[in-house]
Amino acid sequence: MLQVTLLISLLLVHHTTLSHEVQKGCGEDAQLRCSEIEDHGPDRDFVAVTWYKVEKDKWGILRLKKDERLDNTEKYDFHREAMMGEKYSLVLPRVTPNDSGIYECEVNAKVGGQIKGSRVQLTVHECVPPTEPTPPCSVMDMPIARSLASYGAVVVVKIVLSLLSIWVNKCLLIHQVYRCGVKRTDKHIKVTNPAKGRL
Repeated sequence: MLQVTLLISLLLVHHTTLSHEVQKGCGEDAQLRCSEIEDHGPDRDFVAVTWYKVEKDKWGILRLKKDERLDNTEKYDFHREAMMGEKYSLVLPRVTPNDSGIYECEVNAKVGGQIKGSRVQLTVHECVPPTEPTPPCSVMDMPIARSLASYGAVVVVKIVLSLLSIWVNKCLLIHQVYRCGVKRTDKHIKVTNPAKGRL
């Protein structure tokens, strides 16, 4: 029995190599190639391709059987959106630095074949928020005629208010009794009807 177990273990030896490194900016889509398939062609004899993220443990992401359509991809309980791309590549949309790490493409062999895999190191650069340029100070162009009309209106209002103020002060403070209808007594100012005095 021990010999059979040893024989099966040798037949199912898992061989994995680090094939390449991919660097992406924050928010870009990352496509990780399965070099084990690309290097040997899709005609090679295998059962399925499975993608993992390798940390302390291997986390299953996707699995697709040979000659199946992409929409038949089996999805594992992975923490982010992922898709199977052309030639069994792994597509991670809008990557962030949390997606950095080692990903493994495992090519599952038929009985008696060797399980082979390739690893891809994904490095995602830090997300830097875009700096918004300071808008230039805008000076509103105002037509000259409109500016002059505005200033002219202010000048006219000031002149009218000044004349009105002078007239009120003149009526209250100057001793012209009948002209403004104001008569001074000992201690108080008495306002009379100017129309009565003229009749």
